[in-house]
Amino acid sequence: NNVFTGDGSSSLNAGQVTNGTSTLSVTALVRTTATGNSIIIGEYDATNNDRAWAIQHNVGWPGKALFVISSDGTNTASTAKVWASASDINDGKWHRITFTFDNGTLRIWIDGVEETATATKVTDASITSIHDSVADFALFAQDEPSAPNYLAGDAADVRVSTSVFSDSDVSNINRDGVPAIRGEEALRIDPASFSGSGGLIDQTGGGNDGELQGTATVTGGVLALDGTDQCHARVPATGIGLEKGTIVARMRFGLSGDDTEGTAFLWDCDDVRIALYRNGASRNELRMFVDQRYRDFDPHEWDADTTYTVAMVYEKATDTLQLYWDGLAIAGETNQGTWGSTALGTYLRIGASISGTGNLTAEYDWLNVYDEVLTADQIAFLSANGNADPFYEPPLASNPSTGFSGILSARNTCKPRLITGIRA
Repeated sequence: NNVFTGDGSSSLNAGQVTNGTSTLSVTALVRTTATGNSIIIGEYDATNNDRAWAIQHNVGWPGKALFVISSDGTNTASTAKVWASASDINDGKWHRITFTFDNGTLRIWIDGVEETATATKVTDASITSIHDSVADFALFAQDEPSAPNYLAGDAADVRVSTSVFSDSDVSNINRDGVPAIRGEEALRIDPASFSGSGGLIDQTGGGNDGELQGTATVTGGVLALDGTDQCHARVPATGIGLEKGTIVARMRFGLSGDDTEGTAFLWDCDDVRIALYRNGASRNELRMFVDQRYRDFDPHEWDADTTYTVAMVYEKATDTLQLYWDGLAIAGETNQGTWGSTALGTYLRIGASISGTGNLTAEYDWLNVYDEVLTADQIAFLSANGNADPFYEPPLASNPSTGFSGILSARNTCKPRLITGIRA
């Protein structure tokens, strides 16, 4: 899945990359629970005083990302910048770690938030260039070759450029990646793995948690619902919360928006605990319901057999109920009802109805549920790309032919905290 996993006893080495420079930009997605001294990424040989640059984990600053830039291979107060991030990065969740060095000016970001001003400056030498080390570029290497402490964890989307990322570059790199959601994938349901005798397959956990009900089928990795009584799919609602979340689906309706289909759910958690459904017969209006709060939307008439990306975002603290249709926010009516304390249902259902009759006629390529509020940019990206992997590859200011090295891969399949869903 384009993710490098370090087991704590080895590293990934790629020879020399930067070869001495006065400008450098580095960014990587990292997930670790490290507690020892290790190199997360860098060209760095401490034993032979041949340090160039590195992002480290160091017991002297537990949990932090330690950024090291050396002008001559040493790390003294007069020859190196050694900064510790304000944020922790060893909590077992994905974090985007980024720095730029521009002729002496160091800037650092954690998850897209600049920490240049809040970082601990262990040393902050006035240097203008980076040492030309002969050390290999390495991921998860030991801090001291004579006392190995390899990093255990995961890395993805590693980028190194001898040009300087602009603020826009940094924002774009972080915008649709894992750290924007601060989580990790927890559950994935894959209709393509359905055998006809078991439920929808939980790829991550290896379980068999989903179920097809009535005449629901999976063919060619697509969940098909024919609208007959009791026809729907369901997966356990474990991990879905009423406080905030996002549900996104890539789907096709079997009936146009002005056809009769009653109160059929696009999805729901046992009736209307968390739901998006057609609000009555002969109407193309959709009603979003969370707890006891609801809002009506009119995304205009939809066409049968046309693929749409439909998303709902909700957050109790900000009184947010928002519908997105093909990546665009839809204007809705005033929020109605109240936020209460209704208990969440047992299952997330797809295509069911309140009464059990008049179920939805539709096909689903995938449906994901997240325990965080996705941004408009992330939802637009999902819609534009037609898949469930929020990832944005920015237009780098540097020339890829001379200033950019994709050490692992220019793309990755790391994801936000995916609580549950179905997947083609």
